[in-house]
Formats: sequence, structure tokens, C-alpha cells
Amino acid sequence: MTSRTAILIDGGFFLKRLPVVRPDVIHHDPEAVTKAVQDLETSHLDQLNRVYRVPHRNRLHYRTFFYDATPYEQKAHKPVSNEPLNFAATKQARFRRELFRALHRIPNLAVRLGEVKKDSNNPWVLKSWVREDLLKGRRSPEELTDDDFSPAFRQKGVDMRIGLDIASITLKKQADIIILVSGDADFVPAAKLARREGVKFILDPLWHHISDDLQEHVDHLRSGFSRPEDKENKSGKLPNTGDRPMKRENFREAMLKQLARAEGRGAPYVEVTSGKLHRQVGGYPGTNHRMPVCCEVMYAEMRDGDRVVSAPPKGKGATLTIRYRLPRNS
Repeated sequence: MTSRTAILIDGGFFLKRLPVVRPDVIHHDPEAVTKAVQDLETSHLDQLNRVYRVPHRNRLHYRTFFYDATPYEQKAHKPVSNEPLNFAATKQARFRRELFRALHRIPNLAVRLGEVKKDSNNPWVLKSWVREDLLKGRRSPEELTDDDFSPAFRQKGVDMRIGLDIASITLKKQADIIILVSGDADFVPAAKLARREGVKFILDPLWHHISDDLQEHVDHLRSGFSRPEDKENKSGKLPNTGDRPMKRENFREAMLKQLARAEGRGAPYVEVTSGKLHRQVGGYPGTNHRMPVCCEVMYAEMRDGDRVVSAPPKGKGATLTIRYRLPRNS
């Protein structure tokens, strides 16, 4: 009898790990992310087919489930400037909606959505690295901007749906192999149920470190993507690519490309903001950011006719904005 496989993907976990395990994927492009989901599915089925050797891998496939939450779409005000903010129009909300539409087009894939709630008592929280900068005196409260805060969102109903589907698939005998793409130990009770009922339970943590408790209650650890080039550190965790130190030439290269694109459009000038430039290069936000180096590169590139539009009190910070006159060769 041919085995049937259900693949359950924790969408939030998958999107967080994707830049690490698949740096070649444009992780803010819904179509590229959808293709990565299909690649993951295909890889797991191909690995199983090396054992079961059916004519086509799809004969092993019951269904893939992608779990996430509908984006928060209410209106609010930004924490520092008090400017109005429509969450439905944010890039993240648009990305999620387009991603879900793209995923819906994949055969044998179901999108299961919870919801996002906002903490009404504490709607904004300081980002961890900003709080650390404040405590260590690297920044002052006067330098805080809207970008230093995150909305206090909480997903509701996502983990519950994953757990219920594991139980339902198991008890209805819809599949005899379950592959869970996640790193959350909350699914241990569901994994134990599946194994007691004779289901083979495979965990794909996308090369992320998992707890001993979770590893104890799965049959196999396997990843559908190749191991990232980064070596594991002593704690067993893969380093966050956002914490990788950036060199001066990385910032200068990214900045010159930005100037060249604006010049190609015929723009008379372009404004570069250090926070956005650092995000583009990588490593920011993060505990090992190189914001002072980024700002030094921006200052060093100034010529006659360029001017500082705004700068933090100490001269170097995420709010530094410089207007560069174009074209640069004049």
C-alpha cells in the first residue's frame, strides 16, 4: 500500500527562516516565496520517493497546509510622529494578501488562516535592539523615531489550527506520514498523538535549533532545503544573517547603486536615509548593526551641492538623511 503524506507548514516560521535557508529567494516577492513553498514540498516528496519508489512523487502526496494569519487591517497613529497609519496599506499587509492569493493557486495546497490582534493597552513596543541601545547609552530618547517601535501584534488561532489538523489527519487516517515545518515545541502533544496512532512524524525545522523535548517526540529530523553555508555556532543555533557584520564597501556599493538608479531616471537629486540603506544591505535592525559605519560612508560620499537634510543629535544614527545632487559626474 502506498503511503500518503501531509505537509504542514507553519507560515510565520517559514517566512522568518526563508532568508537564512534560501538567500537566493526574494523574500518580499509573493511569487518567489510561493515558488519556495513548492520547492520545499517537492524536495520532501522526492526524499520519500527514494524509499517508496512510486511512479511519480505526487502519488505520495495527500495535501500541503500553509498556516498563517490574516494581516491586521485597522487604522492607528504612529507612536512618535502621531501620523495616521492604515495597516491595510502597509507593505507587509499587501505582501500577505498577495502571498495567500498565490498559494491558493497551488494544487493540493490549503491555506489555513488565524487572525492578528493588537494589544489595546500597549499598542506599540520598543524593538529589542533599540532598547539595548538606549540602556547602553548609544542613543538618547530624543533620537527615537517611528521606525524604532513595532506594533504589539499577536497571532491567534494559528497554532490551534495546526494542532487540530494533526489530530484530524491522524484520527481520520487521511495520511500515514506527517511532515511538520516548524520549530515550536508547543506541537509536542499533537506529535505524540500522531505517533501513538501509528503515523510517522517528520519534523523539518529548516536547520534551526530545536529543543530536546521536541526532538524526542518525532521520528525523523529532515529538511527540504540544503544546509545554509553558515556554520552552527557553539550553542547549536544558526547565526541570524541580520547580525552579520557589514563592511564599509558593502554600504558604499549599495549606496552607489541607489544613486545610479535615480540618475538613470533623470532625477535631479536623491535622498538617502541611513536606516533604509542599512536595511537594504542587511544587519539592521539587529544587535550587531554597523550604523556608525553606514553614516560615515554617507558623509564621505558628499560633494559640493550635497546637503544634510536631517541628522540625529550625535550625527550618526538611523535618521541621518543626505540629499545628493545628480548627476554625480557634473
